[in-house]
Amino acid sequence: MIRLPLAHRKSAEPVKRCIEMAANRSGHSEEQVVAIMTLFLECIADEVTKGRAVSIPGFGMFVQSSAFRYGKLFFRPNFIPARPFRDQIKFGTRPIPEVRKAANTYSRNNARGGDSGSRAFAVLKRIRDTVTAQVSKS
Repeated sequence: MIRLPLAHRKSAEPVKRCIEMAANRSGHSEEQVVAIMTLFLECIADEVTKGRAVSIPGFGMFVQSSAFRYGKLFFRPNFIPARPFRDQIKFGTRPIPEVRKAANTYSRNNARGGDSGSRAFAVLKRIRDTVTAQVSKS
């Protein structure tokens, strides 16, 4: 089993389950799924950073939005869910209170400020490097 860096929290369990499911459904190893996932997310971030919209049919669209606050123009990523994705969530189960609390904490801890773009790429690279090191040891 792959150990993801920064995934020692309970909040990382859904990501671990998604990686395991993707590996089982695709027939690829978990290491390959993690590598592809992190590279895919980096590519989406690159495209949105350049001001382009990234649309994933049936899932949603990642875009760059802007806001003028405190005399400065701010840019931030925005996700617009597609109707099939919204409907799947709407007709699914109700949110668990702990999940709502975790989402609020996540929003507060990841508020805008500073140059976090380079940190995001560093985290994705660290995930790939850690998984690669684990694979080479086995």
